[in-house]
Amino acid sequence: MKKLLFIFAVLSVVNSEMIFNSDGSTSAKIGNTYFHSDGSTSTRIGDTIFHSNGETSTRIGDTYFHNNGDTSTMIGDTIFHSDGSSSTIMK
Repeated sequence: MKKLLFIFAVLSVVNSEMIFNSDGSTSAKIGNTYFHSDGSTSTRIGDTIFHSNGETSTRIGDTYFHNNGDTSTMIGDTIFHSDGSSSTIMK
């Protein structure tokens, strides 16, 4: 519980958000970098996200096109992924 409170305290100070995924995993965005609960990272530069596993995602409008063929569409604070999963953003 102390770790979670610390994370929220840090997130409230910087340009950040917390993402809760339907599979139970989480991500914390600090600045332009996302830190995922599996230990991987992603960095957004403009409309492109570069993932630590070598994948990229490009945003056009409210849709992200991933180089692996998947897509994700943001509606409000929820991202719906083409594999049927979703992610909710808490700012």
